[in-house]
Amino acid sequence: MTREFLPRQGRQPVRQAGVALAMVVWFLAAMSLLVAGIVHQGRIDSRLTQAHLARAKAVASGDGASQLMMAQFTRAQSTRAQSGRAPGEQGRVMRASFELGDTEVDVTLTPASGLLDIYSAPPQVLAQLFARRGNLPMGEAQRLADNVVQLRTPVNRGEGPVLTRMSTQEDMLKVPGFNRVLLDALRDDIRAVSGGAGFNWAAAPDELLSAVQGANQRAADRVMSRRAENGGPGAAGQNDSHYRVDAVVHYGGRSWLRRRWVVMSGAPGSRLGWRFLRTESPRVIAQQ
Repeated sequence: MTREFLPRQGRQPVRQAGVALAMVVWFLAAMSLLVAGIVHQGRIDSRLTQAHLARAKAVASGDGASQLMMAQFTRAQSTRAQSGRAPGEQGRVMRASFELGDTEVDVTLTPASGLLDIYSAPPQVLAQLFARRGNLPMGEAQRLADNVVQLRTPVNRGEGPVLTRMSTQEDMLKVPGFNRVLLDALRDDIRAVSGGAGFNWAAAPDELLSAVQGANQRAADRVMSRRAENGGPGAAGQNDSHYRVDAVVHYGGRSWLRRRWVVMSGAPGSRLGWRFLRTESPRVIAQQ
């Protein structure tokens, strides 16, 4: 008699149900990872979009406020000329604030003569600046100043790198011993446009004046005394032909610096009495 083999009831369906459950669990896990990745990428894209928007806002607001500042400055210049006021008197606008829509912009106009031109500044002034701003020992600062003088000396032309007239502040990295950290420490004290007068102690910002006063204490004391009497920098340096325009844009919980260099002569075919020589990329200088 032949017996027919019959599988035990319930064993095969249970095994198939376990496989199906594992597939569902793996599918849910994969979908969770996929969704998490999409959400994470979405957050990154959102942050990038916000960063690009803030940067564009800083560029547009900073450039607009710079133009308004120059218009206000030249208007004050024209008014002073018509009234016959002496060049050394007060009356020029050097600081102003503007509201462009919902964005506040603070603009400062600094005479180029109040900043150090590395190509022509005396070595003792350079050494003082390097020591104070870069926190360098005076001996090291003096050697660095000597390197600058050596590179800009015409007799060295054809014998290696020469520090020609700066077109950007990054040109200082050509000097042996200079690095990015030191450059960032000096960025607000040096100028990177040709033209304009030499270093004018009376037009230097307070921070720069304090840093280099050791090179000429008598001149620094005289300027500080005059400022104390006038309650501020006064009109020194306001007859320069070159200026630095710093527009600080307050937006998105940050303060952005949009820096431009301007000369007081209009471009061909322009009715404006100024033109911008160089514009730096905006950068964050403070978190609110």
